Amino acid sequence: MRTCFPWSFVGRSISASRAATVTASCFAYVVLGLLAGPALGDYQAGFRFGRLGYDLVEERGLTRFQARTHLNFGSIVTPWTKTCPGWPRSAASRFEAANKIGDLTFAAYCCAHLNTNLLAAGDPLDEVQGEAERGSRVCAEDAIRFRH
Repeated sequence: MRTCFPWSFVGRSISASRAATVTASCFAYVVLGLLAGPALGDYQAGFRFGRLGYDLVEERGLTRFQARTHLNFGSIVTPWTKTCPGWPRSAASRFEAANKIGDLTFAAYCCAHLNTNLLAAGDPLDEVQGEAERGSRVCAEDAIRFRH
């Protein structure tokens, strides 16, 4: 049984998009894509909404939400509809982007997704372990930086 929540979110998103595209719109479209797939059963529409958010980041340079937009689109929405052998490497670049703009929370999420993507891609376990350890070190450093 589907609830009305996803539909109300869709309506609000469409109304807001008619008003203006703002910095957070890129991430909002990806979230809409996240809802459209599992909640509404329309994974192709979910991909299209997610792609819209991704394209806003790329074409308009909306970097404030770049890491979370790329992470959610690349690691969650895209695999529903496409197989991309480059996922693990793009997860690493999302981590670098998150770290660069100071989005420490999503830098940590990117590390976790990178490890998952490397395992799913069948990379050797010693390489996956190395990335996991590097990510753990970086996240620990970021936690110290975040507290100060």
